Amino acid sequence: MKEKVYCCRYAHCKFADKKLPANKMILSKGLYYHRECFAKRENINKIIKLYIEIIDPSVVVKQLRGAINNIVFDKNVDSGYLLFALQYNLKMKIKNIKSPYGLHYLINDRRFKEAYDRYKDEKNSVSIKLPYDNISTSSTTFKSKPPNKKGFNKILK
Repeated sequence: MKEKVYCCRYAHCKFADKKLPANKMILSKGLYYHRECFAKRENINKIIKLYIEIIDPSVVVKQLRGAINNIVFDKNVDSGYLLFALQYNLKMKIKNIKSPYGLHYLINDRRFKEAYDRYKDEKNSVSIKLPYDNISTSSTTFKSKPPNKKGFNKILK
């Protein structure tokens, strides 16, 4: 019997052979991905979630995703490095990020590159836990209460 072959569903898949057997792919929400594509997708989702939760909850997600895609796909920066640089920056408070485009400054800084090299060396020998490493990529429900409306009725009383 012939083994089923699936196509990688990642929009930015760089592999020439997008079709692989199911045992070499990762299944997520009914879609199949290469292991590398899935890891890149998860890292980008963690970066977005971390940015929204810690840095700026009112950011325009389209701009944030555009800045991340520019860094990861156009400049060919590893998504794991960008995630590490953001986490390290939040922990050490090295640069003040106020805009999604400020992420470009993180990837070029010598301090982050050296810390990432040390992290990779230590990760190979001992498991290290970074802050904000346990951010889940599941959806979050938002609840809001409308503010108390004050108008002329309060003034006239």
